[in-house]
Amino acid sequence: MATSSFRRTLTTIKPNSFPYSLFSASFSKTLNPPYSSFRAAQSIIVSVSDPNKIADVILSQSSYPAFTRYRPIYPYAVRKLARANRCDLVERIVEDHLSKNKVSAGFFIRFIMLYSEAGMVDHALRLFYDFSPKFQSSEKPFCAILTTLLNNSKFETFHEVFGNADKVMSISPSVKVFNMKLRAYCEEGKVGLAEELLKKKMEKDFGVLPDICSYNVLLEAYLKRKDWVKFDDLKNVVIKRGLEGNVTTYKHMIVRLCKNKECDGASKLLDEMVDKGVAPNAACYNWIIYGFCRIGDFVSAKIVLERMIKDGYVAPSSLTYYTLFRHMVQEGEFLSALVMCKIILKRNWVPPFEAMEGLVKGLLEISMKKEACKVVKKMKKRLQGPALDSWVKIEAALPCCCFIYPNWALGYFTLALFLDYLVLLGVFSEDDLLSFNCSIKVLSAVPRINFKLLELQPSIFVTGSLMLRLCTCPNLLQLFAFIYSSIIATPKPFLIPSFQIISLKLVDEHSSAEYCASS
Repeated sequence: MATSSFRRTLTTIKPNSFPYSLFSASFSKTLNPPYSSFRAAQSIIVSVSDPNKIADVILSQSSYPAFTRYRPIYPYAVRKLARANRCDLVERIVEDHLSKNKVSAGFFIRFIMLYSEAGMVDHALRLFYDFSPKFQSSEKPFCAILTTLLNNSKFETFHEVFGNADKVMSISPSVKVFNMKLRAYCEEGKVGLAEELLKKKMEKDFGVLPDICSYNVLLEAYLKRKDWVKFDDLKNVVIKRGLEGNVTTYKHMIVRLCKNKECDGASKLLDEMVDKGVAPNAACYNWIIYGFCRIGDFVSAKIVLERMIKDGYVAPSSLTYYTLFRHMVQEGEFLSALVMCKIILKRNWVPPFEAMEGLVKGLLEISMKKEACKVVKKMKKRLQGPALDSWVKIEAALPCCCFIYPNWALGYFTLALFLDYLVLLGVFSEDDLLSFNCSIKVLSAVPRINFKLLELQPSIFVTGSLMLRLCTCPNLLQLFAFIYSSIIATPKPFLIPSFQIISLKLVDEHSSAEYCASS
């Protein structure tokens, strides 16, 4: 999602807007052809898929400070190269930049993280050891390489590098570094070692006082292990030590209550956060909404959603609405789910397929066939490829009376449908139909139906046979009257008769005629 958001940002920058306005004046004159401007080079990186082309653009502009200062461009390019398995081009870009530019601490850290995103841990380590002597007075490069090792699950190397902290830094590791050590222990499943480090060694052996982030690491580990006793004990330690919880602390406590179906308590924590000036994030609201949905309390869940909108700390995301929608369908609340579905579609989101399929089936169960068909129609307009094929199958399984066609198409469709049935049943062949010296013009806008899926009564077949004979009659008005009356009289109609105008067009070998009549 972050990549697609960045892509939209890059491709929608206007010439007079930030950040383009920062570079356009000087950059349009300095960039090498064919990249006459910053935006031109940027657009190529975003649009092309050829890894070599992306690398060529980066390399050709790496001497220009305005280009290299624009931070999003390098991570975006590196991610594309990594997806293409072109780590050699990533290395080439980094080495080219390091050879042309003075390496500051900021750029040093940036390129370590670029290697991290590409999964090139060995390259990141080599770069760190090559340049770390220049930045021994800062722990930021050290934190960058530890983050790289954590993000790539290189725990053994992590502990090795951590043990050499005194050799690569001229300062003692801070609590931030030890928090990363705690995180490494928890992620590799050694929670006992994390507990020992937090409760005994950090303060006693290393003289580092744990902060609220230190406790958050273990709280999260207990959540994942569903160890509620240790979670509550550690929470009490935090309170006893007088540490003020941050948004992560409150989120963990909310998750713990919601998983235990104590959603009212989670809502009270939300009130406490606001009272203490801690701004809730999306996860806090979403977990409470999810908790109420789990116990089937959709009224309270919608109240939390309304509060989320009213508080204004963070806007509801698609996940927020998907959570409500999915659980409403699961609990059989199809009317509420339909309302939520309309909101989701209005925001141009695509709901989960399983939930949408459940909604359509649920609407049919409560005799809301028209609404079910509208849902299918809207989804077919939004999707392409395999996803669209799935919806075509759902549409084919709908009761035939759900198919609503424009009034002007009913006449053409009625006649064509009957004739198709006669061919399907073997009453006539296609050559037999041609022998009647008449053809039927069916508009391309009218879809064909898989007739084998429709369960129609035998009386319709008789109607079709009689109607076919009438096709040879010169009195087309009689044919129109017969079709109209037969649709109305059919016990189980497969077309909705509530139309205003029917238009039939038959062309024989001698003449053509068109009749229209209103109901």
